[in-house]
Amino acid sequence: MTFVDTGLPTAWQKHFQPEVLTYELEAFPDESKLRRKQREIFNQFVSNYSENVPISWIIRGHSGTGKTFLLRAMAKFCNANGGVALCVASSGVAALQFPGGRAAHSVFRIPLSVSKTSVCLLEGDCKVVRLLKKKVVIIWDEIQMQNRFCIEAVDRAMRRIRKNNRLFGGAPIVFGGDFLMTLPEVDQAASVGLEWDEVGEPPAHASLEESYIWDKLDEHLLEKNQRLVADEKNRRFISWWNDNLLRNVGSSASLPSDVNISDNLESFVKKVYSEDVLNGRAEHDAFADHCILSTTEESAAAINLTALKLQIENQHSFSFRAFDVPEDE
Repeated sequence: MTFVDTGLPTAWQKHFQPEVLTYELEAFPDESKLRRKQREIFNQFVSNYSENVPISWIIRGHSGTGKTFLLRAMAKFCNANGGVALCVASSGVAALQFPGGRAAHSVFRIPLSVSKTSVCLLEGDCKVVRLLKKKVVIIWDEIQMQNRFCIEAVDRAMRRIRKNNRLFGGAPIVFGGDFLMTLPEVDQAASVGLEWDEVGEPPAHASLEESYIWDKLDEHLLEKNQRLVADEKNRRFISWWNDNLLRNVGSSASLPSDVNISDNLESFVKKVYSEDVLNGRAEHDAFADHCILSTTEESAAAINLTALKLQIENQHSFSFRAFDVPEDE
């Protein structure tokens, strides 16, 4: 039997090796591209890091204000100056924004079901424990989606591992996130207007803002939308939007020439993915540069089904039974 090679990295390629954190610095952003407010925060970070001043920060700002770009610049500085930046995020997709980034649950071995007494499964002399004892800086993005009990469990684990009762064992940590976006998932959460102690815990109560950690963080705010400032393509789109839609409400408008229009799903998928991608002949990073966003599960299922039909005809369906356990790192 022959399996279709989709080009996705295999498990062994993604195996976490903290002792070999030799990322190519070119993969990180050039700090010379930082804007004024970003530069101010970055310079303060460099000063604190170089002088061993405690760093417990939260970088806040709306989407497009350059939070992740700034966090990546901080990670580059640490890696280039004898330290190690451990970049994690609340989800695997968000972690892809960082070279070597991983989901926080994976790195810190956070239980999937958490409570205020949850414990990270970091014991003995595993690789992660050895890394956390070193000069490590934790960069934790999209923190607004992380249940506060996960973060508190990591705090307790690091205090124990580093034998230091300061926040996160004294290790520098920088969070990033926009708390006006998606909040943590809470099982059987209360609806707005209901008493949460009767019907369930509200999502807001699971936010980092409700944790004892919050008051110990220094907050840095980014307010200017960098996408509109720096990107000529975005500026053209905003200009087109103002000229064709806002000023001509109710009338028809022509889309910009660089917007692809497809009259059916099959032609749309073919425009997004090349023939090599659909036939499994593309390089592993092809999927990192091409994706289709969907607003509903139904449309996502239809898109996936169409993409599968366009792949090579000799396909087989397999059913496996398996279970996951933490690796002994």
